[in-house]
Amino acid sequence: MSKLKSAALVLPAAAVLGWIGYSFYQAYLPQPERFQGQIEAQQYSISSKVAGRIDEVLVHKGEQVKPGDLIFTLYSPELDAKLEQAKAGEEAASAMAEQAESGARTQEINASRDQWQKARAAAQLAEKTYHRVNALYKEGVAAEQKRDEAYTVAGSEIHRKRSAANV
Repeated sequence: MSKLKSAALVLPAAAVLGWIGYSFYQAYLPQPERFQGQIEAQQYSISSKVAGRIDEVLVHKGEQVKPGDLIFTLYSPELDAKLEQAKAGEEAASAMAEQAESGARTQEINASRDQWQKARAAAQLAEKTYHRVNALYKEGVAAEQKRDEAYTVAGSEIHRKRSAANV
């Protein structure tokens, strides 16, 4: 029973000491300072459709702005690069359009004419060769294989001449 008596005395004493310690703790905490007055604050969020850094601020604190007024300018290297790319594409397209409207250049025309003349000469030679080999075949001097080869070459050169004429 003496244990029960001593516990009955120790518990309230511990509670009283705890309450006194907490009170001192609360007493020495810094108290919040309270001021009386008025605060006015306004904040506006501004956003842009393109990413970039603010290059120049065109309005100052306290200035009145109207809808549509330019407030700041942006610097965007990515946007500048895309603009240069679009300009280069436009220049390339206009050069191609100019070439299409002005027609082929003189050098291209001369090169095509030379190709046609070369094909025409090759076709004439192949036809003469075929007629010679055919005559030799009829006399029994040339083999049928040689005549067939000459015929095939002549036909091929005639088609090449027609193709060069159409260019």
